Amino acid sequence: MLSIRECNLQRLYSSAPVTLPALGSIEAIQNNLTLFDLLLLDAPSLKTLLLSKNRIHKQPWALTKYTQLQVLDLDYNRLTTFDLVGLAGLNQLQSLYVSFNQLETFTASRKVRLPSLKTLALISNSLQSLPTYDRWYLPAISFITLVNNLFTAVPLLYSKRWPTVTLRMTNNPLACSSLQQYVEQILYQQKLIVDLVKCGNGTMARSKAGGL
Repeated sequence: MLSIRECNLQRLYSSAPVTLPALGSIEAIQNNLTLFDLLLLDAPSLKTLLLSKNRIHKQPWALTKYTQLQVLDLDYNRLTTFDLVGLAGLNQLQSLYVSFNQLETFTASRKVRLPSLKTLALISNSLQSLPTYDRWYLPAISFITLVNNLFTAVPLLYSKRWPTVTLRMTNNPLACSSLQQYVEQILYQQKLIVDLVKCGNGTMARSKAGGL
């Protein structure tokens, strides 16, 4: 394990080729990272990459060679856009966390397959839609959280792609009319989690608890 926490680190990169065959985890949490580039690092056993609470504003694109990666945490950074194509080939990836960023776009610029991904967390961003969901091939996905974004309707990925997934959407300005088709999922299956208290003037009334 390589653990670098609270060290005011601004850049993490490899200036020359290096091989660390036993390295299973990199934890560079709560630094001031703006640059993360491990293009020259060969770490065939890397399973966990934790980069939360930094200042990363550009999506790391040198990750596809870490084919054993299971957890990628980019929470609390400054990303405004994220392209799933940057993770293509990560067939073991199970959890992706890109919460508490500044995401306006979460997309796939072409079809991408992540066969092991189970959890996708995009809490507290500025997302209004997920228009390229038809390019996402995520056969194992079971939980998606979009809490505290700007959605006014449930994304079509839920009804047309993964109707059995648990989707958490509290703290979004959802219109009541957009929820009518999901009564069973909300009230009985509890697969779609929203702030359903009352619908009076056409806008969802938010619960006091909120929750993530």
